[in-house]
Amino acid sequence: MIFLKGKFDPQAYDGGKNDLAELFTKREMQIVVRLSRGFNAEQIANELNLSPHTIKTHRRNILKKSGCTNTTELVAKCLANGVIPPG
Repeated sequence: MIFLKGKFDPQAYDGGKNDLAELFTKREMQIVVRLSRGFNAEQIANELNLSPHTIKTHRRNILKKSGCTNTTELVAKCLANGVIPPG
């Protein structure tokens, strides 16, 4: 079970890819973390001194690498596989 007593437990779900973090570059991981915090492309771009277009390109590449179709699915998959910490 993924949730135990209302708490998320990434160890409880394998999802088939424990090495998901190894797919992403350092920059992509920075973006994934910010996406998980609810930042949009413009906010991430301002924080990382990049253009919003660059962030959108990274996001597209991240989604393709992870096999996800949207950011919500990506964040859920990263949480479930322990790629990013809950909270």
